[in-house]
Amino acid sequence: MTDQSKDKKSFFKEWLEQLQQESWQLELLISGLALFGIWESREMLSSFDHYVDSNVYGGAFNQITFLLLFILKVGWRIFFINLLIHVILRGLWIGSIGLRYISGDIEYENLDYSEAATEFLKKRIGTYDDFIEKLEWICSVLFAYTFLLFLLFLSMTLFFAVPPVIIKITGPNTDNAGFFIVMFNMIYYVIGLLVFIDFIALGAFKKIKDKTVSKVYLYIFRFYSIVTLSFLYRPLLYNFLDNKGTRRLFFFSIPYILILAIGPNLFSNNNYPYFDAHHSLRTHGQIINDANYEDLRSIKSEGKEGIGKIDFKNNMPDVILGQFYMEMPFQRIFFGMRQSDLNLFKQDSIVSPIYKEGFRFSLFSSSKFEDPELDKLLKAKDDKANEVREKLKVNRDQLKGVSESDQAHIELTQERDRLRAERDSYVSEKSDVHESFAKQKNEKILEAFMDYIELELDGIPYKDSLTCYFYIHPDINQKGVLCHFDANPLSRGNHNMSVKRKVYRTSQTGNIDILHYILPFIKVN
Repeated sequence: MTDQSKDKKSFFKEWLEQLQQESWQLELLISGLALFGIWESREMLSSFDHYVDSNVYGGAFNQITFLLLFILKVGWRIFFINLLIHVILRGLWIGSIGLRYISGDIEYENLDYSEAATEFLKKRIGTYDDFIEKLEWICSVLFAYTFLLFLLFLSMTLFFAVPPVIIKITGPNTDNAGFFIVMFNMIYYVIGLLVFIDFIALGAFKKIKDKTVSKVYLYIFRFYSIVTLSFLYRPLLYNFLDNKGTRRLFFFSIPYILILAIGPNLFSNNNYPYFDAHHSLRTHGQIINDANYEDLRSIKSEGKEGIGKIDFKNNMPDVILGQFYMEMPFQRIFFGMRQSDLNLFKQDSIVSPIYKEGFRFSLFSSSKFEDPELDKLLKAKDDKANEVREKLKVNRDQLKGVSESDQAHIELTQERDRLRAERDSYVSEKSDVHESFAKQKNEKILEAFMDYIELELDGIPYKDSLTCYFYIHPDINQKGVLCHFDANPLSRGNHNMSVKRKVYRTSQTGNIDILHYILPFIKVN
């Protein structure tokens, strides 16, 4: 190493030494800003959660979306809890330093305790500087530990999630696909378990001196490092493991991650044991849910800040009635579509989709679904247009051999104009067929969707009285169907709107459930 390189390295080391002494300021600044951003991101995360729940169902891309949502949720908890603790402890550290400026060290003799108590406190507490030093150590470690914890969680998630996503993307359709999937998973997870044992045993397999074993294991280790992205943070990890104090914190990482990941489902608390579950009360029409009524949603969401204000942006039920207090002569009811409804359409095979299903790179390919029925109709028009084009070619050749002054030329010219008009009519008809087919398909889709819904008003079937249109609800751009009905004939007073809706629960078993809503409302006039 040259003198210049040594001087550069020495300068860099001195700079790091100085920087680490002042790092608490950066820690506190970053923690504060990060906490503010994390707390403010609650609504965005909740909106994304609701969007995924409402619009994402099945498929490799959708599995990736669910995986991303899971990582964001647990990552949110990791950073919020750890950084909140860090800010509190760093504040205590600053306060302790300020107190030291006022009162100096702990004077145990001034407390006038017994000799035994004084010796015990000196042994257990030590000096005030020791206390400040411990706080400084905890704060510095906790800040770095927060990022290490998230990266470890990310690696664990990728380890378990990569095989299912790969299998979903490749989608093997051979007869032995099930066998290969089982074998792949078994080999992947069994070997991965060995790497995990080595991980929690602090590199036990890496300590094996046999060259063959060491070489083979290193290839395995590199593979799982790439899969779990652990190569990105390995210096941080090994710096944790080479210190006795931080090594203890490392062993706490896995149970801590599991608690944060599944913690919300471990405990429950019900302070109102006589208040039935919402879905049960909703089924029997015994609850008023503001989210199911446009007017109540508006009142609650536009109210003053604080008590009484509710944000409904992330709450889009399957059914929303126009008004709880019905005053308008014509009322509306919204039925939200679910992404899983495509399985209902597939089962019934009533109508083909408009667009191709799933995620795709559409720069060089159309996302439109190629409907065989439409292709047949368009082909019929193309065949007729091509027949006319062939006749035009013959006509053009005949015109070349006839003088313009001949009567035959006039007749051939008239025939050419007639054929051109016929050709243009077929081209125009082709466009009309396309538009007419699209309209009819949308009508079939709307009819099919409404077949999944049963509607009764005060126990009387009422769906035939609806006029329905496709609609995108403005709250969170929820796609669905908006229907209107005449409320004038209804008598003044209480009424019940009963809605039963088919939903496709699981693509694996094909179970179809019926969601039942009974929406009470009051006719005012």
